[in-house]
Amino acid sequence: MVKKSSTKPTILQILPSLEQGGVERGTVQIDNALVEKGWNSIVVSSGGRMVAELKGHHFELAAQSKNPLVILNNAHLLKIIIKENKVDIIHARSRAPAYSAYLAAKWAGIPFVTTFHGTYNFHNSLKRAYNSIMTKGDAVIAVSHFIKNHILQNYKIDERKITVVQRGVDLDYFNPAKKPIPMGLPSGKKIVMLPGRITRWKGQKIFAEAMRGLDALGVIVGDVDNAGYMAELEEILPDNVVIMPGTNDMPAVLANADIVVSSSTDPEAFGRIAVEAQAMGKPVVATNHGGATETVIEGKTGFLVEVGNAESMREGIANLLKICGDKAVQKACIKNAESLSAEKMYSRTFAVYESLLAKR
Repeated sequence: MVKKSSTKPTILQILPSLEQGGVERGTVQIDNALVEKGWNSIVVSSGGRMVAELKGHHFELAAQSKNPLVILNNAHLLKIIIKENKVDIIHARSRAPAYSAYLAAKWAGIPFVTTFHGTYNFHNSLKRAYNSIMTKGDAVIAVSHFIKNHILQNYKIDERKITVVQRGVDLDYFNPAKKPIPMGLPSGKKIVMLPGRITRWKGQKIFAEAMRGLDALGVIVGDVDNAGYMAELEEILPDNVVIMPGTNDMPAVLANADIVVSSSTDPEAFGRIAVEAQAMGKPVVATNHGGATETVIEGKTGFLVEVGNAESMREGIANLLKICGDKAVQKACIKNAESLSAEKMYSRTFAVYESLLAKR
C-alpha cells in the first residue's frame, strides 16, 4: 500500500512497460510532475529501465499482455490497487492495459482517462473495434491536433470529451548548454543525426539513401527493434553513415548533432524528437505528415520533406547544411520548443484531472 498524502488526489497511470519511447517518457514526466505538485502518483507496468526515473510508486503487472484472461486478471488486481491506495483517477496510455483499466475503473466507480498516443492503424472493423477502447475515457487526451482529427474521422465520440495536450519537452533537461557525450565520431564533418528505434517505419533506409553523396556524416542512434530490418539496413549503408546504440542520455547525444532528422514513413502522432532537437538549438528535417507539421516551422526551424522520398530528404538536409550553424536559426528552434514545453503539458493534463475530480 502507498502512503497517501492527506487530501491530495492519487492518479494511477498504466502502460505496457517502461523500457523506452515517447509514451514511456510522457508517463515518467507526468509522474514526476504529480509528485512535485504534492499529489500522489502510481504507475503500473511490466517494468523496464525507466522505472528508476519514477518519483512516485510503481506496481508491476503483466500490463503488456493481450491475452484476454491476463487482461481480466489485471483488471481485478487493479481494482485491489485502486481500493487499497484510494486512487481517484486511472489513466491508460495503451490499448491492452486500457481494457483492464476500463473494467477496474467501472468496478471501483472512479474516472477513466485515456491518452491517444498514435493512429493505431487498422485494416478491418475488428481492429478498429479493438482500438476504440482508447475513446472510452471519461476524458480523452489527444497528443496533437493531427491525432484529434484522426479520432473524429474514424471513431464515434463526442468531440467535447477530447482535449489536445501536445507532448512537452523538458527545457532544463534538453538544454543547448548540455555537453556532448563522446561518441567517437570523426572531427571536421557536419553531423546529421537520426535518433529512434531501429524499425522499418522509422525510415532509416530512406535516411541512409538520402545521405549518399552528401559532405556530412549520418549517425543513426537507436536500439534495434527488428533484427531482420537491421540486417537489411547494414547492407545498404553508404560509407558516410554509421549506426550507434541507443542511450537514455539523449540531450548529450543530440548535442553532437548539427542537424536532426525524423524520416518516419508512417505519421508520427506528435514527433517528440523534433521538439527535443529544437530545444537543443538543432534544426530539423522531418517527413511532411502527422505531428511534424505542428512542430517544425518550414524554412525557419527546418524543412518538411516528401514522405518516403530520399531525393526530397537529401535536398532538405543539403539546404540545412548551409545554415545549420546560424545563430538566428538556433534561436528560432529554441523559441519554437518553448511553445511546446513540459510545463504547458503538465498544466493542461492537470486541468483534465481537476475537471473530472470536480464532477465527482
